[in-house]
Amino acid sequence: DGSPIVVSEYIYDNLNASGVYDGVTATKTIMLAVNTAAFVIGDRRLVTVKTDENIETDQQLLVCTQRKDFKSFFDTDSETVVGMGYNLTA
Repeated sequence: DGSPIVVSEYIYDNLNASGVYDGVTATKTIMLAVNTAAFVIGDRRLVTVKTDENIETDQQLLVCTQRKDFKSFFDTDSETVVGMGYNLTA
């Protein structure tokens, strides 16, 4: 339906039917469905550029910094933005 599928090394394929690693059953995996529109990246501080001159080497030093923040756009207490399917055969 037009949703991208991302294979991740962080999703284990040795889980039990509840989606939990128990050290005994290792035949199941999980899948995550994420509403990517529910998350935003915001600016905490815009780009700052600072320069300095090194007279010994005749060079200009340039440093750029920026502060970002990653937040949920919706209230996650009342809105579901991530779903998990479990008990999938690995």
